[in-house]
Amino acid sequence: CHFDIDCFYAQVEELRDPRLAGRPMAVTQKYLCVTANYPARAAGLKKLMAATEAKRLCPEVVLISGEDLTPYRHCSKRVRQVLTRFGPCEKLGLDECWVDVTREVDRRVAAGGPGADPP
Repeated sequence: CHFDIDCFYAQVEELRDPRLAGRPMAVTQKYLCVTANYPARAAGLKKLMAATEAKRLCPEVVLISGEDLTPYRHCSKRVRQVLTRFGPCEKLGLDECWVDVTREVDRRVAAGGPGADPP
């Protein structure tokens, strides 16, 4: 299975500061918005948009510097730790990975099918 976490950097920032949830917010690197949450996207913000253009489109957007990758690396590692419960996990990027769920699927089928609860 391929996992790609939508607006990962923005979600990490919302976890770090819950006051940001529901407010237009974008994470910037090198003066570009590398991601934006859904309220900011609804206001017209797009990936790799200049921060100045983002502010013009949505003056209330909160711009968070994402230059320090430490919190994103930490959250990425935690996500992969959870996903490895279902099979081997191969990192593709901070917000993306492959998980081989073959054994988990086989185990659940053997336990009684797709709706069977794991033992």
